Amino acid sequence: MTKYEKNKKVIEKLLKTKFQKALLEAVIDNLSDDSKALCFNNFAYSMRELMIDFLKSLAPDDEIIKCDWYNAKDAYIKNKVSDKTEPSRKQRIKYIVQGPLTDNFVDINIIPLSDIEDIQTEFLSSFSLLNKYTHITDKTLGLKDKDRENKAQEIFQTFINLVWLLNKYKTKLFNDTEKIITDEVYETVIYEAINEINCLSTYQYLENVNVDKISIQKIEKDQITTHINGTIDVNLQYGSSGDLRRGDGWVNEENFPFTCTAYVHLGISDFSDIIIENVEIDTDDFYGISEISDEELERMIDKELDSSES
Repeated sequence: MTKYEKNKKVIEKLLKTKFQKALLEAVIDNLSDDSKALCFNNFAYSMRELMIDFLKSLAPDDEIIKCDWYNAKDAYIKNKVSDKTEPSRKQRIKYIVQGPLTDNFVDINIIPLSDIEDIQTEFLSSFSLLNKYTHITDKTLGLKDKDRENKAQEIFQTFINLVWLLNKYKTKLFNDTEKIITDEVYETVIYEAINEINCLSTYQYLENVNVDKISIQKIEKDQITTHINGTIDVNLQYGSSGDLRRGDGWVNEENFPFTCTAYVHLGISDFSDIIIENVEIDTDDFYGISEISDEELERMIDKELDSSES
């Protein structure tokens, strides 16, 4: 195991594509080949390209330019002749952390903008260091072992810090969204469940609504779309209370899965409203209905047709 194996394992888990993981292998190989004077220079250009590709994979141009905070004046001039531009690295880092959410909303509810600015500064500083060593001069050739190791560790840690900040932001956004969704889901699902299960027994008593999983599907500047999975706990009573006392009625405890979509509307500085739609209560198990594939259904139909012909 090389001295950089730990960094490799951590960063490899953060990468998104096979190309990025293959490039990371080359990055580590270049850095580990300390018998060559160009060891750190080769590491510098390959690590720089890995960081660029990683930024672009998480922050596409067309998504960035739709953001309210995007300013074309701060973009990178890709072609000075045609004045063609693309989002700058600083803007890509900002998008990776806060997405399309407005500065005001993020600063108040999610994470201080100063934290994003700090990681931008740190990341761009690493780029400057890498750029310096891609240009080979008598000052950048043959870096000493200790200097090479320290600079490499600094760059690796910057990469890891960016993703750590991204995960911190997503966790905070998820937790805040979950809090405001839960109560609204409870009320809406109760209403929908009553309509869905009132034909299952004489009387129905909904005991609890359990939200098992909330998945954020899409984040826009003024709305967060989530998909929700859960279950409802129900007591189904057959017969009247008098029937129960006489032993002629009974109560079954049931639980049914449900799904729904929640649209969380965002105000200028806070979560402003929530709309629950597409509530579906699955009572198939109650009726003994199971999902079958199209192929299995076709075989059943063919079998039935064969038996009717014979």
